[in-house]
Amino acid sequence: MKWGRLVWLVPLAALAGAAFYLEDYRSHRGLEIILRFSEAEGVRPDQTFLQYRGVVVGQVTAVKLSEDHREVLVQVRLERNQDDFARKGAIFWIERPEVSEGGLRGLKTVFSGPYIESLPGSGEFEREFRGLREPPVSLEDGLVLHLRAPRLHHLGAHSPILYRGVQVGIVRDTRLGRDANQVDIRILVWKRYAPLVRSGTRFWQSSGLDMKGGIISGIEFKLESLRALISGAVSFATPEQGEPVANGASFALEKEPQDEWLQWAPRISIAPISASTGEDEEALLPAGPDSRSKKRKE
Repeated sequence: MKWGRLVWLVPLAALAGAAFYLEDYRSHRGLEIILRFSEAEGVRPDQTFLQYRGVVVGQVTAVKLSEDHREVLVQVRLERNQDDFARKGAIFWIERPEVSEGGLRGLKTVFSGPYIESLPGSGEFEREFRGLREPPVSLEDGLVLHLRAPRLHHLGAHSPILYRGVQVGIVRDTRLGRDANQVDIRILVWKRYAPLVRSGTRFWQSSGLDMKGGIISGIEFKLESLRALISGAVSFATPEQGEPVANGASFALEKEPQDEWLQWAPRISIAPISASTGEDEEALLPAGPDSRSKKRKE
């Protein structure tokens, strides 16, 4: 009789061990979230990862259609201690190779396959999020300007903004003006290069390919950048004199530059890059004239 009672302890001990193992397993796993995308080509369970700044913070565990078949539901299991990606305000988009009017993007995914890029949130916990079609350009910090043009030629969101051939910003979006008689182009000049824009600055459309010469002298080709050639670009020049501009300033976008503009070469101080971190030393200062006044006070 005594041995009969001890036999029942074996399955009880097994159940207790299994329960302990299950709780330990669950405590070492992160939260599970659902991402809604309009399409998710190339996203595969157990093969596609969720990343932030190049670090894996989660993995896709399932992909299926929504009940109305209008969206793709991507189920992601977060890594442990990555709960900020399950909070309100978190942003997600799929990185994959793309060549369009916005330029070249996600070329490293040619061999590795697409992955889901993300930005953490800071609000309350949420389980479902709506993924973006493309990276959120609007989150980048800098000087926002409006360019006016009678029509748009070979230019779109993510096209580069160039100063002396160096990219210093990006096109945010393009849209018709209120009266539909012109095109409004919103651009972002990155914070470090905001001082390059003054009241006398001139903007023009750049194709990325400069061709000069004739039949007798020969034809000379100059490629500004491959991205500008594919997506188009906006270039600008700034004279020696001029006042700083604030966010929302408006400029005309010309079809081509005047020779005088190309000769402008003002000496304008921009924020140095720290040798130790590779980041702007004045990254915490807001763009525009306010930042320059703060610097003078310091």
